[in-house]
Amino acid sequence: DGNGQTITVDDKTRGKEAQFLISADGVTLKNVTVVSNSDYAIHVYTATGVTLENVTANGGKGSILVNGAGVTLDDVTVINGNWGGIEVSMGKDVNTTPSLTVNGLTHTVKEGTPVIWVDKAGNGSSLDESVVTGVDGILTHASHTEDGKNQIWFTPTAE
Repeated sequence: DGNGQTITVDDKTRGKEAQFLISADGVTLKNVTVVSNSDYAIHVYTATGVTLENVTANGGKGSILVNGAGVTLDDVTVINGNWGGIEVSMGKDVNTTPSLTVNGLTHTVKEGTPVIWVDKAGNGSSLDESVVTGVDGILTHASHTEDGKNQIWFTPTAE
């Protein structure tokens, strides 16, 4: 329990890929703000049963990376990701299919970027929109290709 504290992850002091890393199964991170100027504020790497509860991920190129992990979001806020809010993907040498379950999400992302995106969708990958659940009625998904990358973007549903 972060008890309302703020953790700052700075690439100037921690290196280019500084981030708050979760790589153990069954972790619950709650009541905390993670601020970053690096690639991601929070990176969940191949862990299962991870819950982010009442967490704010602020900054980074993407606020949260779900990398071959199983993550549940309970009342999470993502802010200011230059690439978007939450990336769901399988990085290099990752063989486990990620999953993201959303139970409350607030977002402020750069215009023209997704709230959630599934990276490397297609290209023989098993990843599709089904790896993200709990967003019906709040986010709409569509295929997106840019710079040769196949992705599925989840953006706010029009009212």
